[in-house]
Amino acid sequence: MTFADLKAQYPIAEVVARYADLKAKGSYLIGRCPFHDDRGRPNMAVFPRTNTFKSTTPRQKPWTC
Repeated sequence: MTFADLKAQYPIAEVVARYADLKAKGSYLIGRCPFHDDRGRPNMAVFPRTNTFKSTTPRQKPWTC
């Protein structure tokens, strides 16, 4: 099974929702990234249409998948 197969089989929003509370904001979802220890405002956006996400913190460069 390839990464593309996994990505197609498991919607990113469902996977991320297991680890972070997500709230709808327009066509995407926002929440606090489970990979960063940042207790402030939401720092992650999940894009269900493209099955991708983007996470940023003030101290780090953006991380996307």
